[in-house]
Amino acid sequence: MERCEESGMLKKLPWMISAFGYVNYIIQRKVETLDNGFVLIADDEAQARQFAEAFCSPKGCNAVRIYNWKKKSQKPRNYEVGVLLIQKEHRQPEVESFLNEKDFLPVIVSGGILPDYLKTGRYLFRLSMQDVEIIRGNAFYEWMIAYQEYVRSNKDGICRKLEKLHSSMAWDEYYGDVSKRRLYELLLATVSIIADFIWDRFDEREASVYRSEGMEICRAWLNQMDDFSTGEDLAERVADCVTEYLDQNPSVLIRSIDHVDLETSKAISNDEALLYDAEFYYIPQSLFMKMCAPLLETVSTVELKQQMAAEGLLKKTSEDYTSKKMFTNVAGSKTRIRVFWIFKECLILEDNLTLEDLYEEKCEGNLNALPWIPELRGSEGDDEDE
Repeated sequence: MERCEESGMLKKLPWMISAFGYVNYIIQRKVETLDNGFVLIADDEAQARQFAEAFCSPKGCNAVRIYNWKKKSQKPRNYEVGVLLIQKEHRQPEVESFLNEKDFLPVIVSGGILPDYLKTGRYLFRLSMQDVEIIRGNAFYEWMIAYQEYVRSNKDGICRKLEKLHSSMAWDEYYGDVSKRRLYELLLATVSIIADFIWDRFDEREASVYRSEGMEICRAWLNQMDDFSTGEDLAERVADCVTEYLDQNPSVLIRSIDHVDLETSKAISNDEALLYDAEFYYIPQSLFMKMCAPLLETVSTVELKQQMAAEGLLKKTSEDYTSKKMFTNVAGSKTRIRVFWIFKECLILEDNLTLEDLYEEKCEGNLNALPWIPELRGSEGDDEDE
């Protein structure tokens, strides 16, 4: 086993959750009870699944996978972490019932769009790919098994230490949002126990360093929670889904609405093209939902459209969030199509590139790989028609 100073994993989110979960029942008696479970936000659904599978492995971690909380057939023990990978079939009452559990540490993992009811009044943490990689290694479980042995052997000493925690200097060193004060106290208790574990195995210096750095990281997590609840990353997630779909489906055409040839007209009718002007992308509903399939694993189609409209990505002019748009093809034939109107400014990519910029660059690199995207000259202003 590495020395503490050579291992950063004891200051990472997975370790802190597992360590807290293992002593949660002790902390409840001596310090405070957690009022709400944790919500972990992954970059995407695949990362969320990878984390849940690795974290709940049988190697020695105290995490238990929960698939259907309605049945409560496998209720975790008081030293375990219950992990629920949220899916769109999970309903709000079920999820809230799970998060309100006090007999174990409830943790929800989300890889898509966070439902509105999980955005406020929750303890939100951002998962990284590094968190997934850490729990895949044997070192994580070696440390955790050693920590669990320390806790079992020192329960009386841990209880006495926690009883005095409120008189420590760190107890008064939180100046953040009062609504997170309780979580701060619980994290402080957990860090204190881990620091004593490090002192027991190594020395006081390393324990002191861990206590200081560990609480600094915890304060940073608390300060970042409000950023995760704003929904500011929805545009980024939608943009990622759209660009990934277009990258995997190069036959989808991207055309200025002023340059629609016969091929594009046919592609539009088959949901295999999107149009654009200076302000909007015009995307058939069926095509857009294919693009956003990864997000629809955690929310319904209706919820996705509602959130996009609420956050200014999608223009709502009808109950189903679509509107008609007229274009004239090169043969002079006028056609009306019912599409989503997606604000272009909300789908700006890295380096301020638009979708047409990105794919024009790809065409220049390989002229046969993707269809040519004509230069945008501006729409002549066909009005929307509901």
